[in-house]
Amino acid sequence: MVVLHVRVDDSLKQRLEEVAKRKGITVKALIRQLLEEALGEQPSQESCSRKGREPLLDVVDALRKGRKPRVPVDWSRIERELAQTAPQFSTVEEALNASRARCPHP
Repeated sequence: MVVLHVRVDDSLKQRLEEVAKRKGITVKALIRQLLEEALGEQPSQESCSRKGREPLLDVVDALRKGRKPRVPVDWSRIERELAQTAPQFSTVEEALNASRARCPHP
């Protein structure tokens, strides 16, 4: 994998940090996603790996293992959002199929 160094002004860096924090991902993962979207590409295996995903799986793993999640979790916000949204998929199988289609594994 190639490493790129890019210079951005302070306001752009701040906006990237805000969006990344809101999504619960790193700035590096956000930039990778934005570049892939801008180029019209499917998410790479790197983006689909744990490192590039939103931290939900890490939070679930931490809770299962009795550890504190590595990222801050606003449980009241999660409860509010869940109460205000309808499920996107009617079954777990539909959700899994959509996830597999988005991030194909070899």
